[in-house]
Amino acid sequence: MSVKWHTPKENEKLKRILDYLKIAYWLVDLDFVLLDVNRTFLELTGAKREKVIGREMLTLVNEEERINVQLLLKELTEGKRESVRFELYVYGRQPNVKHPIIFHVSINKNPEGQPESANVLLVDVSEQKQILASLEKEKKMLEKKEQELFHFRRQHRRSNLYTEMIGSGSKMEAVFETILRCAEVDTNVLIMGETGVGKELAARAIHSHSHRKKEPFVTVNCGALPDALIESELFGHVKGAFTGASSNRAGLFREAHQGTLFLDEIGELNKNMQVKILRALQEREVRPVGSDRCFPIDVRIICATNRDLTSMTQQGDFRIDLYYRVAVISLVIPPLRERQQDTIKLAMHFIRKHQKKNRGQLKALDLATQQMLRRYHWPGNIRELENAIEHALAMSHSTEITPEHFPLQVIFPESNTQRGQSSSFAQSINSGINAKREEDRRIIAEALDKNDGNQTAAAKSLGISRVTLWRKKSMYNL
Repeated sequence: MSVKWHTPKENEKLKRILDYLKIAYWLVDLDFVLLDVNRTFLELTGAKREKVIGREMLTLVNEEERINVQLLLKELTEGKRESVRFELYVYGRQPNVKHPIIFHVSINKNPEGQPESANVLLVDVSEQKQILASLEKEKKMLEKKEQELFHFRRQHRRSNLYTEMIGSGSKMEAVFETILRCAEVDTNVLIMGETGVGKELAARAIHSHSHRKKEPFVTVNCGALPDALIESELFGHVKGAFTGASSNRAGLFREAHQGTLFLDEIGELNKNMQVKILRALQEREVRPVGSDRCFPIDVRIICATNRDLTSMTQQGDFRIDLYYRVAVISLVIPPLRERQQDTIKLAMHFIRKHQKKNRGQLKALDLATQQMLRRYHWPGNIRELENAIEHALAMSHSTEITPEHFPLQVIFPESNTQRGQSSSFAQSINSGINAKREEDRRIIAEALDKNDGNQTAAAKSLGISRVTLWRKKSMYNL
């Protein structure tokens, strides 16, 4: 827009206003020669009025920026624009110190509407630039701190995860990393793995490290419920919906509202229920059995299966659209036989767990037992290991657990196929126990020999107490 100051009196008034606002001002003719300046400009630059009056405006512009400014001013004088705005760096009072200045140039017109002169407002934005630079610096520092806090929290969650789930090696590290990544988002997860590998434990870990951790974690085993009841269990029912429905029930989807619903063994669902669960996930609402009303749900779905859902989709046994809904992220838990380095850690964890529950004395695993546990292939995975440890604790009446305290299938895995032949199997049991004892005796004798009979050193090398070593020496007449 044009500014119409024509008289010297009006020009002086404009200068006083701009001085009050600390905005520098030039009055220039149509050749952009300086006719007048205000006090703020002189204070900003340290220039003398007599030295700047009569100078061409472009001589105050850096040579490399002069052409662009000249083009803008030309558009102004040709009437293509009524005002232009650009930013230049201008030297101030201090030598070699440039100030960022925003130039706003507008044409003054006479009463006949003809261009007469131009007003140039110069706004020093040094302070604003410094504030912006400071804010940008603080923003980067804040982002860095947030990143550090994110990594600290992640490391803290990882540390907690090690106490919740026992595991080491590259495969379990990959599992832990995926769990943490799943916890950071709200995406549906499919956990796959053999029976007993700890799929529900992984699901609980995802929930406990997510933003939903204070909300319910609801579990349901889809394979354990009859087809006639599973719809009512998941979606609820109204009173009188079927025989035995004596009251309203919300259903597990609504019970898990704002939390996590864990659908274990999802591969066991029939086609009809697959369709209904798919609809619930798509529409984010459920309708109880016997009701004509739908209820909105806010729930994260984590599913688990020990079946190959990809093959099931190809065979038409599992809906592919439901598969893509539940398997946004897939997590595979390796079987125990692929992480044998964790067997003893897990065994000791279960010993502590059950001894604490039964308020019993903490027991140790002798070396032969540790070797046996590592050799066994654990078809039932961690669940079978816990069962075997609980069995051994019940059978052991001393401070140490030895091979004979374990279930027979763990002691003699190679004999599992011969169980129909009871007599030969019984003989193999006796000979096997004797063989285990001989192995135990040999290991202890070697440890004593290597340590020149020093029982303390021998016990330490075997990972057992000195009392246990003394007892075994007596048992084996060493």
